[in-house]
Amino acid sequence: MFPPALIDVDIVTENDLIAHEMPGVGRRHTLTTISGRLLPRYLHATDGPWVEEAIDRVTAAAGKKREEVDQRLALPPRHLESRLAWRALARLLLQIHGFTLEACAPPARLRAALFVAASKAYETDPSAAPQPIVACVAAELGVTAAALEADLYADRAAERRLKQLEKPLSVEAVIYRYNLALAQGLLLRSELIRLRLAGNVKAVLREARLRGLLALAEAPPKGEGALLWISGPLSLFAHTTRYGRAMALWYPLLMHVPEWSLRARCQLNRKLYSWRPDFRDPLRSEHAPPRRFDSKVEERLFRDLRRIAPEWEVLREGDAQQIGRRIISPDFTLVHAERGLRVPVEVIGFWTPDYLRDKLQLLRQLPPGVRWLLCVDSSLTIEGEDEVLKRCDVLWYKRHVDAEALLGLAKSGAAERA
Repeated sequence: MFPPALIDVDIVTENDLIAHEMPGVGRRHTLTTISGRLLPRYLHATDGPWVEEAIDRVTAAAGKKREEVDQRLALPPRHLESRLAWRALARLLLQIHGFTLEACAPPARLRAALFVAASKAYETDPSAAPQPIVACVAAELGVTAAALEADLYADRAAERRLKQLEKPLSVEAVIYRYNLALAQGLLLRSELIRLRLAGNVKAVLREARLRGLLALAEAPPKGEGALLWISGPLSLFAHTTRYGRAMALWYPLLMHVPEWSLRARCQLNRKLYSWRPDFRDPLRSEHAPPRRFDSKVEERLFRDLRRIAPEWEVLREGDAQQIGRRIISPDFTLVHAERGLRVPVEVIGFWTPDYLRDKLQLLRQLPPGVRWLLCVDSSLTIEGEDEVLKRCDVLWYKRHVDAEALLGLAKSGAAERA
């Protein structure tokens, strides 16, 4: 869960950026009428004292009703500059704790039994006292009269009680959760997103598809990783809330990508602003990282390549290519900076002739100069199917891929082009 309205930002022009590079500098809320960049007010270690006070207040309020909890959090500490940040953090902490219903019996059942009994009693005697009616109903339900009256509306939001966490929250964890929620809130206001990735392209695309996001890949300039274009919630005509939630749940995956940069066009107060987060922002995800390798074969090949050829850089899932409406991404990209080589490599374990034909049909549509190496499991070959692969650089393997043979194939292809 994340606060859908957790926004505390500075809207500034390019000339104001220098003042906001250091934590705690230029913390006053500024809003200009000139379209510029959005700089979220991320929390840093210097915000630790008031964050800790917020954690202590919420922890001490565990077991209290919502109304009382809100009163305890109404006033921020005197040394805190931004009331908006305090309210946003308090809201986040309450969502982390959550509220629970505590009653001697389901409140709806209590009300139904009491109201029916009261209606019958007042029909016969309009002046009947309420206490005997409450006591009679309580006895029928097996609860005390005091508990019945106290829990009659316990299912209302204001009557629910704050839960106690099993493990206490650390200041550092809360700061990272706040910053992530702040970034997710900005994503809800985005129209168009451009994302550049240096790795884990398959995992990012896979998660985007599972979430139902509208994503397209573009061939970037050579050596600049993968470039993805993603439609933001505000670009849709309907279902923007559901789409925005899907995007917010997808965003933490980027925290596990080595290098990434995002450019988003966001709308606040009916004006468009540019937001430019990247891997250097104080963000961290508690979500499990994506599985790095799809198989043991890929994992072993990666280790072998790093061991026997340190002069080659082995990138994971980079260089995604869009072919029509399809997006393909290699498992590895072999990069030799001195020779100017960049060779995508894909490992294919389970396959059928139809699958290989479809794969080759895609690969034949790659831009000129892009060379794709396939490592195909020979234990699944079918007689006569070598013709399917005759126009592609293929290295057959059994149980594991020969890293030296793969490097030799990459070098020979470069020599042929030379």
